Amino acid sequence: MNVKERLKLFIKSQEMSISTFEKQIKASNGYVNSISKSIGIDKLTNIIENFPNLRLEWLFAEKGEMLKSDEPYTLQEPPTVLQEPEINQYRTASETIKDKEAIITSMQATIDLQKEKIEELQHQLASVKRGRNAG
Repeated sequence: MNVKERLKLFIKSQEMSISTFEKQIKASNGYVNSISKSIGIDKLTNIIENFPNLRLEWLFAEKGEMLKSDEPYTLQEPPTVLQEPEINQYRTASETIKDKEAIITSMQATIDLQKEKIEELQHQLASVKRGRNAG
């Protein structure tokens, strides 16, 4: 399953239409279906803000569960003995780190694709210049 298919699965799990999802993340109609390899950082930021329960590690790498824990994150005084609510806070922080790593991975993939496009355009430009010099 690729990123687009996982995103569609998430949208379906939220019982909303793709169109509604696109409006919520401030994307144009057809954005989800146009995703080929990666999601732009602006759209990714909007997804994170609007759907904090989506686990990005699952979205980009299909690792772990689709959704984060339903338990709300609440900041409490540091305990003298580590108890269950505090353990959940650390797990939430760990999930946040994993989400950030997924964003970095996505951004790196986008950078790699852009580098490939630049190289391709440079080869095309060199070919055009050779054609002009020969003619």
